[in-house]
Amino acid sequence: MSSGLFSIARSALLTHQVALQTISQNVANAETPGYSRQEAVLVPNTPHRMPNGVMGTGVKVATVIRKRDVLLDESFRSSNAMSGDASMRRDLLGRVEAVFGEPSDAGMTNALDLFWNAWSDLSAQPSSLAARAVVQQRGRQLSQLFNDYDTQLTTLRAGNLERL
Repeated sequence: MSSGLFSIARSALLTHQVALQTISQNVANAETPGYSRQEAVLVPNTPHRMPNGVMGTGVKVATVIRKRDVLLDESFRSSNAMSGDASMRRDLLGRVEAVFGEPSDAGMTNALDLFWNAWSDLSAQPSSLAARAVVQQRGRQLSQLFNDYDTQLTTLRAGNLERL
C-alpha cells in the first residue's frame, strides 16, 4: 500500500514539475511580442479497481495548450489581410497617379484646357486658318497624351498581373 502512495506522490511531483516548467516559460516570455501563454492540462491517471472500491493512481499531464483568444486571432488575421490589400491598392493607385502626373503643365488637365481654348478661339474666328491649325495641333497633342497614358497603364497592368 505504501508503494502505491509513493507512486501517487511521485506522479504528482513529476506532473507539477512539468506544470512549473510551463509557468516559468510563460514568465520568461511575458514581454516577448507575439508570445501566447501556455497551460499544462492535468488529468487523472487510470484508477485501479479494488475489491473494496476504486483507488486513484495519481495525475499526469495530458497536453500543454496555448491560451489564445480565437476571436482575437481571427480578428488579427482578418485585419492583417485587409491591411495587406489596402497597402497593395495604395501602391498601385500611387503608380497610376504617377502616370497621370496631375497637377502639372504636362498633364491631362492642361492639355484639355489648351484643346478647348483652341476650339473657343476657332469659334470666335471660324475662317482663320491659323485657328484651325491650332485646333489640329492641340488635338494631335491630346491624342498623343492619351496614347502615352494607354501605353503606361497597359505596362502597369501587365506588371501587376505578373506579380499576382
